[in-house]
Parts: sequence; structure tokens; C-alpha cells
Amino acid sequence: MSETAKLNWFPVKGGISEHCSPNMILQLPQPDCNRDIKVLQGSYVQAHQDHTIKNDNKARTIDALCLGPMKGSSIT
Repeated sequence: MSETAKLNWFPVKGGISEHCSPNMILQLPQPDCNRDIKVLQGSYVQAHQDHTIKNDNKARTIDALCLGPMKGSSIT
């Protein structure tokens, strides 16, 4: 439910307004970009893998889906 509500944070192509989101039109609280929009849950991401050997051809990232931030960490 929370991810569906986040669709209202952005203007809709072909919607009532090209510049105002549904939240803005209804005067609902706007998202905090530093807290809410770093990575949306369910998004495709490239997660970093740290290797001790740095001069090989191994991939430095892995394909993943963001399920949400880990407790006590921030996504940058």
C-alpha cells in the first residue's frame, strides 16, 4: 500500500497538471527527498560487492531488488 501511495508523489503524464503531483493538488505532505526517495522499494538496483582483490575482472556489483532500507543504515 505504501508503494502505491508513492505514485502520487510525481506528476502524471497526461494528467490534470504537467507540473503538480496529485499530492500537491490535494495539499498533502510532500515527500522528503533525503528520507523518502533515495531508492523506492521494489526498484532494480546494482548492489556493491567489496572484494579484497581489486585487479581482476570480477563484477563489482550484483543485480538486486530493493526491499527496503536496512535498520541502522542509510542508502546513498
